[in-house]
Parts: sequence; structure tokens; C-alpha cells
Amino acid sequence: MMRNLAFLCVLVFCISCSSTKSGPEGSLYRDGEPPVSAVEDNDPELAAAEAKARASLPEFISELQQQQAKTTGQVTFSIKTSFPANDSAEHMWVDVEKFEQGVFFGTLGNDPIYAKNLKLGDAVQVKQDAVEDWIIMDDAGNMRGGYTAKLLMEREAAKGK
Repeated sequence: MMRNLAFLCVLVFCISCSSTKSGPEGSLYRDGEPPVSAVEDNDPELAAAEAKARASLPEFISELQQQQAKTTGQVTFSIKTSFPANDSAEHMWVDVEKFEQGVFFGTLGNDPIYAKNLKLGDAVQVKQDAVEDWIIMDDAGNMRGGYTAKLLMEREAAKGK
């Protein structure tokens, strides 16, 4: 399911990687993958985008629970969270399958660069309070949420990418 979002350049954040090409202002580019953006820990715009996502998370949960009861229509639900990686964290997307008792269950939607104990498609669980962003994508390609993703896509566009 996350492959549907790749064309939107849903971004993974990390610090650096020797097997990728560095671009302007710390962006990393891998062939066939969305760009990876390096961000500062105290980025105020990113913090504001995460706050918006967290404040609107009940909308995401409500829609997910309604969709679980339906048998028609293709809707993709994804959340972003951080995973431990070396002395830092790697922020990645999770394709959500269900939500129960404050926990999202799904599969890792990104190919990790630093979190070597994980791989694309691994089953993961994420507590509700660990969600940094969310996206709902319908079968027509309409996207809701994606607050941090939109911010980082705007930054990439401003760099001419």
C-alpha cells in the first residue's frame, strides 16, 4: 500500500548515508525512492506540522474504524513515527491495518537506512501517542493529512527538486 504514496514523495528523515547521493541542504536521493530529508531536532516548522497532525489524529482514527467496517473502496491509511537507529532516530511511514486499544498495527512502509533491525514490510505496532503524522489516500489519489510530508515536499520544491 505504501508504494501508492511513494509518488507523492512521502519523506523519510535521517541524518546521512554514505550509499546515497547528497543533495542541497542535506537531502539524500536514492534511485527509485522518494527523497530523504535531513532535519534539525528543533525545527519549529516541523514541530508545528507534527502538532497539527497529532491534534487531528482523532479524525484519522475515526475514518480508519469506519473503513474497517466497509467491504468496498480502496483507502490507504498511513502513520509516521520514529524508530531507534544508532544514536538517533529514523522517521518512517507505517501502512495501518487496524487500531485497537490505543495501538496501531501495520507494516513498515519505508526501506530503512539506519534502523538495520527493520525492513520494508515488517509488521510493527505504534502507540497512538508516538504518531508524528498521518495520511489517508483514497482510490482516486486524494490525500488528507500529511502535514509533515507536505512541508518537506515544499522544501524540496523550493530547492528545485
